[in-house]
Amino acid sequence: WEDMKEDLSKMEGSKIDEAQIAIMTQTRFQATQVPVKSKVKLLEENAEEANTDFNENMKRLNEVRNDYTTMEHNITVGLNNLLQEKLDEIHKLSGRLHKIEEINEQESIAVQKQIMVTAQLKDQIKRDALALNSRIEVAEVDVGFEQSKLDSL
Repeated sequence: WEDMKEDLSKMEGSKIDEAQIAIMTQTRFQATQVPVKSKVKLLEENAEEANTDFNENMKRLNEVRNDYTTMEHNITVGLNNLLQEKLDEIHKLSGRLHKIEEINEQESIAVQKQIMVTAQLKDQIKRDALALNSRIEVAEVDVGFEQSKLDSL
């Protein structure tokens, strides 16, 4: 250090004064007093601890990623199963609805046929009633029975 001090003082045109040299000398002295090996050891321990923490965090991150992937897969499988169940239910209900529509259509056709038969029977009864009234009137004329005689009784 003394050599350095002499070199600095020998420099031509140097603006370094004695006070600056004293400060540099004192700083250099204090720097040599710091236990460098313990600082290096402390830095190595901190670096090793940081590396250990980093590795543990990476391991935990991978575990979380695996858990996420597993959960995502399970949710997807569950949703697909639920969707398939609902589609099956819709298909069954659609089949039932189709059968009910067929039954209703058949019943509607049967009811329409019954209505037509009933209308035909009604028309037949009206014709029979008219024919019967005509026969009664003819029979009354043949027998000589008149409605006015009945009214006078």
